Amino acid sequence: MDMSNGAVGLGAAAAQDGGIRLPHVRVLVTGGAGFIGSHVVGRLLGLGHRVAVLDKLRQYCVPLTPTERLTLAARFAALKLGCEVIEGDAADPGVVASVLAGFRPTHVVHLAGVPLLSYANEHPSEAYESMIGSTATLLAALRRASDIARLVFVSSSTVYGNFVTEPATEEHPLVPKDVYGGAKLAGEVMVQSFARRFGLPCAIVRPSAVYGPGDINRRVTQMFVENALAGRPLVLKDPAARLDFTFVEDAAEGIVLALLHPDAAGGVFNITRGEGCSLLDVVRILQRWVPDLAIRCEPADGLAPRRGSLSIDRAREVMGYQPRYRLEQGLARCVEAAIHRRADAGLGPAATLLRQHA
Repeated sequence: MDMSNGAVGLGAAAAQDGGIRLPHVRVLVTGGAGFIGSHVVGRLLGLGHRVAVLDKLRQYCVPLTPTERLTLAARFAALKLGCEVIEGDAADPGVVASVLAGFRPTHVVHLAGVPLLSYANEHPSEAYESMIGSTATLLAALRRASDIARLVFVSSSTVYGNFVTEPATEEHPLVPKDVYGGAKLAGEVMVQSFARRFGLPCAIVRPSAVYGPGDINRRVTQMFVENALAGRPLVLKDPAARLDFTFVEDAAEGIVLALLHPDAAGGVFNITRGEGCSLLDVVRILQRWVPDLAIRCEPADGLAPRRGSLSIDRAREVMGYQPRYRLEQGLARCVEAAIHRRADAGLGPAATLLRQHA
């Protein structure tokens, strides 16, 4: 995605999209250099808003592969072309205070923190410091800031734990079964209690299984696509496991709606596709490009919560949220981007592969 788009010069202009008209919006995105955050930044820039990114620029899957290095370089280049990027820890009070004083945002999207469930479970102390610590620091700083029109806290569908009803609505019991989901739920409670006490307008969004081009954190869809194109077997630890896979541009759109839509303040929203698909569904779609795909099944570890589809009725009715990408369409975008990135890294002829698998 081209996040420059000439949008920086429109920073002072009124943005109009989907009934939203908000002039002079200045948005701070913590964690804005990450996978989801960079797409949120791109959407905001496309609407003509000014954006600053605060990010540790930490990589959680190292060493990076050649294709991942190229992907990360392209992401950073687009960010630096379109907005101000500040390297720093959102859990550091001095850093956050300095950014708020210097940039003076009107809106804030909080994405900073450990981005992976598996990493959080393996490093709980770091996860709590990163996820809960950054939220506490930001809230304390926002209490002293003026003119903050809205804070959006990006949570996760893992706060529900094992789904007991489906589709899961926002009223589903909140019983996270892992460190990541627990930290996200703690952040939600902190944000909501802070908003009640100090009157800060806020909204909470709960994405699910976000995927798309540009992911370098080795989530399941990225690894399936890359292994399929490289001729390596796909490892399925729980083939029947169902997730509500959400294309990253749809997730970014929902987050921006929660930030800017006048009726979203105070709301909690599932921001997903609204459909449950199994890992076998992902494999069958990828077989359209790689018919002789090799598959290896392994026992499930039982660590991830049992999920499925989520209800997006509230986001539709309140904000007009409408995801555009079915899983087939989103995976097609992933495959095409991965083929081109492999060619750029000298690993395969993109044009030939595209013709073969179109």
